[in-house]
Amino acid sequence: MSSKTVPIAGVFCIVMGVLAGCTKPPAAMRQDRLEAEDYPQKVALEGLHRAVVVGDPIVTPSTADIPMRVTVPVRSVHSGAALNVQYRFEFFGPDKRPLRSNLGWKFISLEPRVQMFLEGNAMEAAAADWRLILRPAR
Repeated sequence: MSSKTVPIAGVFCIVMGVLAGCTKPPAAMRQDRLEAEDYPQKVALEGLHRAVVVGDPIVTPSTADIPMRVTVPVRSVHSGAALNVQYRFEFFGPDKRPLRSNLGWKFISLEPRVQMFLEGNAMEAAAADWRLILRPAR
């Protein structure tokens, strides 16, 4: 090693140490402007909103011993072959927290222009709200 290499390496280490101590703190999370009350109850993922339309839901609210039941009419406006989709209902308590008993995805084949009814039953009588999510079948 030459005599010039040692001082340059020392200066480099000092500069890097100073720079490491001057880093910025992590950025704070941004606030979601879409409040829970404004989030849609019927959600179509991956462009499915162009191929499927939904009607007015029929909701039987929870009682002390019977959980909520929701029926949503859907229809494919896609021309041609049947449209294979998956759907799931999510249920929420009165405090807007998701209930633990939310069920997994269900498969359905929607024939063009034929109305079908998607049904979801909460597993807990504490259900006060719901959401339907549709996505292309996988």
